[in-house]
Amino acid sequence: MTRQKKIIYLAAFSEDGMLLGQKLDMGPVTRIGSASGITLDQWTARAFREADALVFIGAAGIAVRAIAPYIKDKTEDPAVIVMDDCGTYVPESERKLS
Repeated sequence: MTRQKKIIYLAAFSEDGMLLGQKLDMGPVTRIGSASGITLDQWTARAFREADALVFIGAAGIAVRAIAPYIKDKTEDPAVIVMDDCGTYVPESERKLS
């Protein structure tokens, strides 16, 4: 049985989050905010359509509000993981995405 590589989208809200996302080496990291030219809603809409998993590096409340309009069914929606921008608060099981 061949294991297919998952498509993982990462979003960061700070410079520390960007650095952590790059260290994770799971895919490209998007910096959300006015300087990046992409809004959180734009990123989340695209990620929900295309990704197998979303990783938010920042506050859990931001992630929850961002995904709320897109949640449909647990069997179809991508996995969603949130970690702080130091990588301190992430359950061990969620560190093994790829």
